[in-house]
Amino acid sequence: MGELLIKDVNIIDGTGQKSFEGHIEVENGMIKAVIPKGEMLPESKEVLDGKGLTASPGFIDMHSHFDWALPLDDHETFLYPLAEQGVTTVIGGNCGFSPAPIADGNIELVSKVAEFFVDRPLDFRWRSFDEFLDHLESGNGMLFNLAQIVGHGTLRLSVMGENRRYPDPTVLKQMLRMVEESYDAGAGGLSFGLGYDPGLCAIDEELICFAKTAAAEGIPLTVHIKALGRVSGAYPLKPFSEPHNIRAVKEILNIARKTQVKLQISHLIFVGTRTYAMAD
Repeated sequence: MGELLIKDVNIIDGTGQKSFEGHIEVENGMIKAVIPKGEMLPESKEVLDGKGLTASPGFIDMHSHFDWALPLDDHETFLYPLAEQGVTTVIGGNCGFSPAPIADGNIELVSKVAEFFVDRPLDFRWRSFDEFLDHLESGNGMLFNLAQIVGHGTLRLSVMGENRRYPDPTVLKQMLRMVEESYDAGAGGLSFGLGYDPGLCAIDEELICFAKTAAAEGIPLTVHIKALGRVSGAYPLKPFSEPHNIRAVKEILNIARKTQVKLQISHLIFVGTRTYAMAD
């Protein structure tokens, strides 16, 4: 006899086909079978009537900063509304900012970054990417599944502090090693936050070195570009110059072509009414 049967529910199975009526058999907390309407049903200890309801795979929040909240023991209390809306997986580490990997030297700067995402200090009992994941799994569990990206900005801050110069060969090698170790530990991508400090100060040569590591792994690079509007503080203001958002898109596309990395532009938006016409 089975554990749970959800009867007569509208099913969206995630394959792209139209929804259909059927039944779902659950065993040990996992879907054992999806049974089309009209087929014989197995016996079950518990039966739920799904008539008028819809079942679907969990939703994936593709651009999240909840990775900063997940280390908090009570994250379930304030993130639960997302689960109620069907979100079961979040992608963390976007816009160049991730809680790991970090180096010992400038944790106070990383703590200031954390203030943008959570309302209380994090203890940063981890340094490497795998230590961060171990920390998340050592508590009471997580409300969501997590696919974590490595943030270039927080890594750079922790290693270089507020130094905006191009990293010397030793420092660059250290940062690239930390990124590659994170990939080995399960990181699913790399992110740049080029509209924010310190990513705003990173020159193409540095970004290309980082992008090459993601390309070598076959994993994506997600980027918050330097400018989202016709004018910005990221570039000099010159009469009749190319719109800043178009320039920013071209720059990151050039890096992607040079490195052959898989690129996702995180926010392809047009800020300001004078920018709207460029959407074409």
